[in-house]
Amino acid sequence: PEAYVAEIDSDGANFILLFEDLGPARGGDQLTSCSPADARAAIRQAAAIHAPSWNDAELIATEWLRPRPELLAKRAELYPTAQAVFRERFAATLEPEFMALCEELAECVGVWIEREARPQSLVHGDFRLDNMLFGIKGGAEEIAVLDWQTVAIGNGLTDLGFFMGTGIGDSLRREHEA
Repeated sequence: PEAYVAEIDSDGANFILLFEDLGPARGGDQLTSCSPADARAAIRQAAAIHAPSWNDAELIATEWLRPRPELLAKRAELYPTAQAVFRERFAATLEPEFMALCEELAECVGVWIEREARPQSLVHGDFRLDNMLFGIKGGAEEIAVLDWQTVAIGNGLTDLGFFMGTGIGDSLRREHEA
């Protein structure tokens, strides 16, 4: 079949799995970057995800989409370690004033991670090339975004920032930045 739906009841929680054959398609690979056309398709898809829910009060109030406090606390707990790795890797190449800004962010991570940034919309939460298929169904569709387990309410710029930071690579960014 073209699409398959399976309903699962696990410990009183209902889950729905939706399967669809999207082949033939080309998977994104964040280790090798992407083409400018793929990057444009991804950014357009991000807008298609964020725009319909942009500041939608009813959706934003949906409890199961709200960021869970324990996950925000875990993110705040892990951030200083990530900053230390970043510092070690980029201290020699990043301008000192920018590294100082990163250090200041690490010092007040609890405040800004728990802050409800505005505007809010539906966010994918793991918007990276490895979760994208291009030229799906033999080119009938430009892109499909996979792996929706981290969908939540948040600021759509986090999806864009994550994609730009992990997906496009330095050479593509430098060549097309302007």
